[in-house]
Amino acid sequence: MACYYGCYLLRPPEVTQFDDPENPTILENLVTAMGGTSLEWPGKVDCCGGALNLSRTDITVQRSAAIIDMAQAAGAECIAVACPMCQTSLDLRQKDMEKATGKRYNMPVVYITQLAGLCLGIAPEKLGFNRLMASPEAVIKATATATVK
Repeated sequence: MACYYGCYLLRPPEVTQFDDPENPTILENLVTAMGGTSLEWPGKVDCCGGALNLSRTDITVQRSAAIIDMAQAAGAECIAVACPMCQTSLDLRQKDMEKATGKRYNMPVVYITQLAGLCLGIAPEKLGFNRLMASPEAVIKATATATVK
């Protein structure tokens, strides 16, 4: 799993005071505590262009495709996020990315809270997994076999 912070959770660091802005680890620690495996990858703090989702969709699509490409290159089968704009950019825009790049993405992008809910035994439908654009079935199956530490 690739943990993705984006930029609004971390910047400006003097305001957010949330983890290390250049190399945060809190999401990785949560994934590990839930029994998952988190990957180290270079795009975890890159901007997805979420603030431009409506006004400059082309930039959001370009930035988000680059992020998913990096996550896939690192071996990720899923991206975990904590920001609603990042989730929208990385999940909802995948069809737009496919049109722009000619690549097929199908990368599940889930909230860290959805993963926690699965680990606590909450039904996927109650957690909104049925509303994601990219199928989360592999994530749901993998979480069912994980052990919370």
